[in-house]
Amino acid sequence: MASGLVAAAISSLALQVGGVDLHATYLRGDRPGCSLAQQRANDWQREGKLAVFQRTGGWCVAGTMIGQQWISEQWIDEHREGRAWGWRVVIPMTSMRHMQPTRKGEWPLEIIDRQLDTRLQIRHSWKPLAEHHQESVSLLSRAGAALLANRELQYGQISTFSDGQFLVSGRDPSFGSYSIFLQR
Repeated sequence: MASGLVAAAISSLALQVGGVDLHATYLRGDRPGCSLAQQRANDWQREGKLAVFQRTGGWCVAGTMIGQQWISEQWIDEHREGRAWGWRVVIPMTSMRHMQPTRKGEWPLEIIDRQLDTRLQIRHSWKPLAEHHQESVSLLSRAGAALLANRELQYGQISTFSDGQFLVSGRDPSFGSYSIFLQR
């Protein structure tokens, strides 16, 4: 990892949301947050993992699937003192298979962090990746998100929306298709 990273676990949270155990660790660094997030995404890509990097709404986010866990690091884009801070979130995706939305058009898992003013939504299906991703884009568009661009990646798809929102979809042979939407 980046030599300048001081990934000090100042605080760590273990919580359960909708029956899913999540783990979040507070991160601090002595380099700009976007540099740290980009470094993390590059490290994951060198390891052969599908990794995404996105600058959105004042945040820089790196994310990947490792095994059956979604791992993301959200770093504040700029900090007036030059230091960076953010959260590393680990979500076990295996339990997502059994979660169903209560109403059609909903996302079964939603995590809201009021302090960071972010919302993370996750959904799963057994549909092919392209169909699953398009369905996720349609759900977000019906909810009022304005689609800006779609991009196909080697192992997944990413869509950007207005207001710094983005959607990442991927597929795991044993897990199925998944979508993760980050909104600020």
